[in-house]
Amino acid sequence: MARRLLSSRARADLFGVPTDYEALVRRYLLSGDDVDLIRTRRRAENHLGLAVHISLLRYPGLGWGQDTMPPAELIAWLAEQLQISGCTLDDYAARRNTRHEHHALAMRHLGLAPFGPEHVQQAEDIATTAAFATDHGMKIVETLVAELRKQHLVLPSVDTLERLALKGRARARREAAAALFDVLSLEQRDQLQALLVNDPSLGQTRLTWLRGYPHSTSPASMTALLDRLNYLRSLDLPPNLGHGLHPDRLLKFAREGAVAPVSLLNDFGERRRIATLAAQMADLSITITDATIAMFERLTGQLFSRSRNRQEEVWRMGKTRVGKLMQLFGASIDAMARAQDLGQDPFAALDADVGWETLLGKRDEIADFGELATSDPLALAAERYAYMRKFAPTFLEAFEFNATDAGDDLKDAIALLRDQNRTGKRKLPDDPPMPFAAKHWPSLIVQDGKPQRRVYETAVVSTLRERLRAGDVWVDGSREYRRFDSYLKPRDKAETIMRDAGFETDPDAWLSD
Repeated sequence: MARRLLSSRARADLFGVPTDYEALVRRYLLSGDDVDLIRTRRRAENHLGLAVHISLLRYPGLGWGQDTMPPAELIAWLAEQLQISGCTLDDYAARRNTRHEHHALAMRHLGLAPFGPEHVQQAEDIATTAAFATDHGMKIVETLVAELRKQHLVLPSVDTLERLALKGRARARREAAAALFDVLSLEQRDQLQALLVNDPSLGQTRLTWLRGYPHSTSPASMTALLDRLNYLRSLDLPPNLGHGLHPDRLLKFAREGAVAPVSLLNDFGERRRIATLAAQMADLSITITDATIAMFERLTGQLFSRSRNRQEEVWRMGKTRVGKLMQLFGASIDAMARAQDLGQDPFAALDADVGWETLLGKRDEIADFGELATSDPLALAAERYAYMRKFAPTFLEAFEFNATDAGDDLKDAIALLRDQNRTGKRKLPDDPPMPFAAKHWPSLIVQDGKPQRRVYETAVVSTLRERLRAGDVWVDGSREYRRFDSYLKPRDKAETIMRDAGFETDPDAWLSD
């Protein structure tokens, strides 16, 4: 049984003759030229027969097939336009040549040519080009049909169109796989093949290990993500991998590789297998890059949220103590106020009513609560410096952060921290870069004229997080954290889309209207 590309539903959608009134009017409204040509025939059934030929060549474009009868709704609609009543097609074309003559006449009238052997290769090329962007059979056939109509060709049979689309899709797959395979060196192909071999140190194949990257938020997960990212970078895949392919075809390879079990990949032919692995590794590198940056965002956010939560927890636990301190403070004020009103010694009254030693004994407790109430979130986050050091240095080392000129101060601060981490230096220079939006942070960082490493590093890491989230800082090789203007369409494509939609693209012309 021949392989089918289109379902019965898809065939009906693409090539079925509509029967509802609105579609009949839209598709099969005869023009004056149509009617004039039809009136050159002598009998009513020939009028109707020629009208059917013209209509079915116009849409869906296959013509009136032998031994088929058009829907009654179409016949009735054409008869209504031609003002023919009581006529059927039962007696049409009693002479076989009449049908062929009318078909040829309708083709000449519409400026159509038959689809012949000389058009097969061109049609396959069209299907191949369409298949570079999609594997969806209906979309490939739609594109093929649209291009053949543009060339004023009568469409071949649906079976022929399907065969051409299948050949085009198979060829697109082969050519795309070859394009990916051919840019790889022998060493790179061997490295990709090795992904499917069990690695005793991992207890699984390297491919399974790469796919199984962690999602839980922890410094250990950050380390695991960076391990995988470093391995992917060690493959040193060509930067132009897949640049000659349609993005959707490259994505198709990557998605296929993401779900195919190792056993199935081993069953692929060499070109398809290596191409699939290469596309998946390129896509996985982007995915893990995004996952790593998102992990950094969450971990850095936890520095502040957990410090804030701890502050709130201390407040909740100390509410009773704070209340008693306020009562003690109120009693002290009352005692001194009464003494003042009575002309007595306020301090003697305070000692008698509250107790001087009692008041002094609360000094440290009051100071602690006062410091807690006025502590800056940055200072609280810096108290978790040891936790931050579990992930921040390796993250800063793993990526090159890009920014506009306004972000040079942050890039300088990151470069300073990298140098400190590489050399083991602990002391910061006296005037480190201060790329902070919060104007009071420098005063928290510099104490007694010297910048405090813990507070400074926490501030830089926090600032990097916020600018990544805002899009002010971007990372090459990322999908979610790329340069903002990369989301925009190229100017030439945008202008083409606007022109096709009927918009003016020349600002001077638009202003002159």
